[in-house]
Amino acid sequence: MNGVDEVKKTILVVEDEKTINDVLSEYLLHSGYITIQAFDGLEGLMKFNKDVSLIILDIMIPKLNGFEVLKEIRKKSDIPALILSSLGDEENILKGYDLGVDEYISKPFSPKIIVKKVDAIFHRYHQTNPKIIQKGTLQILTESRDVFVQDVKINLTKKEYDILLLMAENEKSVFSRDALLNRIWGYDYYGADRVVDSCVKRLRKKMLSTNTYIKTVFGVGYKFEVDQDEV
Repeated sequence: MNGVDEVKKTILVVEDEKTINDVLSEYLLHSGYITIQAFDGLEGLMKFNKDVSLIILDIMIPKLNGFEVLKEIRKKSDIPALILSSLGDEENILKGYDLGVDEYISKPFSPKIIVKKVDAIFHRYHQTNPKIIQKGTLQILTESRDVFVQDVKINLTKKEYDILLLMAENEKSVFSRDALLNRIWGYDYYGADRVVDSCVKRLRKKMLSTNTYIKTVFGVGYKFEVDQDEV
């Protein structure tokens, strides 16, 4: 077993190159995961179901590309996603993170590294710390990772939730873009400011009336602070 959870996780692998799909699926199976294989975008959407806990996607796949597949999945699920692609340019990487992917990995890659990254995603995603954080009219239930604004549940991607939780737990602390990147994404690369800014922009849009809680500290980064009239 992979050690992340006693219940086996199901991973959907959508990759048109059969050799890559087979090898990756085999490594995941040996690591204790259940795998579902798909070889084009439409097949990937057809095989996606409520039992899938994570999706691994290539971008350049037939019938429906990986971005289009992820857009459709995001309409009904915020499950973790990992992109594998030979398209390693900044534009495509940013597009992937805009769609809420947890990892964007350029080909060629090591199947052993992919398995470790999958383990790490599940470990982070399913960590529990049972408590409720109440900030103004914003409520964060850390055990279930649910977020409410005035009793209205808002749906966040993993990265959006992680940024919100980090800043809410450290109210009034200023986080630079590099600090957020290193704490949330875990590594640095060219174009980091845009990735963080894009994620914060999406997060604010979803936070309804509490979107003003995330303040921009010009020239530095961001901080979380409840508006004075709500304290």
